[in-house]
Amino acid sequence: MLYFRKIVFLIALVSVFSIVSAQDSDAEVVDRIIAVVDGKAITLFDINEEMAPILAKVQGVVLSAEEQAQLQAIRGKILKKMVEDILLQNEIDRYGLEVSDEALEADVKALQERTGMSDEDFENKIKETGMTRDKLLETRRKSILQHQLLGSKVRQRVVVTDTELIKAYHEWKRGGGVSAAAETLVPVEDQGKKVRLRLIIVPSDISAKELREKIDDGDMTFAEAADEYSNGPGAGQGGDLGLMAWSDMSDLWKMALEGVSKGEMTKPFRIQEFEALLLLEDIQEAKTKEELEAEAEELQEAEEDEDGDKYAGVDMAEFEAMKGEFHEALYKAKFDKVFSEYMDKLRENAIIEYK
Repeated sequence: MLYFRKIVFLIALVSVFSIVSAQDSDAEVVDRIIAVVDGKAITLFDINEEMAPILAKVQGVVLSAEEQAQLQAIRGKILKKMVEDILLQNEIDRYGLEVSDEALEADVKALQERTGMSDEDFENKIKETGMTRDKLLETRRKSILQHQLLGSKVRQRVVVTDTELIKAYHEWKRGGGVSAAAETLVPVEDQGKKVRLRLIIVPSDISAKELREKIDDGDMTFAEAADEYSNGPGAGQGGDLGLMAWSDMSDLWKMALEGVSKGEMTKPFRIQEFEALLLLEDIQEAKTKEELEAEAEELQEAEEDEDGDKYAGVDMAEFEAMKGEFHEALYKAKFDKVFSEYMDKLRENAIIEYK
């Protein structure tokens, strides 16, 4: 879940950077609308702003096909977060949530104190990130309001019981790891689903529709077409992107793959300013929510002895030492599940159009 990952101070400051094209002719491409959420547009320029810190790090670096695919996955996550930000802001507006200027200044002051910086160093750090103090305040305001909203809609529904902590302990003792134990006890539908994809980023001087027809007619394979024409990740390797977690893919790619079966191609869709084709080469289905819940129930039954002593077989000293980690992992798994369900409901009630 993107909102509550542990982040360093730089990320806390950097949410908006500017990428300005050196050529006026690029302006129309940069401002191209990628998605519209309840009438609010997300442009390519908006996404590039958010990508700026990452792009700056790889500027001038020759990326491998795998690294290019990772970069594209990050771009998809950023688009997903921007859609979620709009949906959450709509809810914030609907409930009339506010944060006072005094509270906002106190939050920024607390942020500064956590860094141990002087006033001058803190202001210089803001400038180094390409931000202004007003932009920092705007970013923190959004974060505080989202925290308030999710506190009432998500956090109050997340409770970790002692029994669940003990079950996590037993699973951990089986060698499953703390995070794995939490995920076993908090099933998520289609958890772990993966797909193997091939990608063709079609050059602007070639028709994606005609290229798709050539592949359909058997004039060439998808891999051959990728090697000959694609200028994207996997070029030279048949467009192979390897296995990708379904949850990590952008909503745009998921929509393109809707209704596509194993071995089939998508219809042409746009990735930035280019048309693209995906081949769904393989699907690795995960266990369903029902299967995972059944496993959790079996685990619970196996761990309860005849007298119903939930602490049977528990090394209490070891349990107490690990209890904090179990609680953190279980809380995160439960929070992510409830948050995902909450966002799904917001999406169902919203009008979202991807261009």
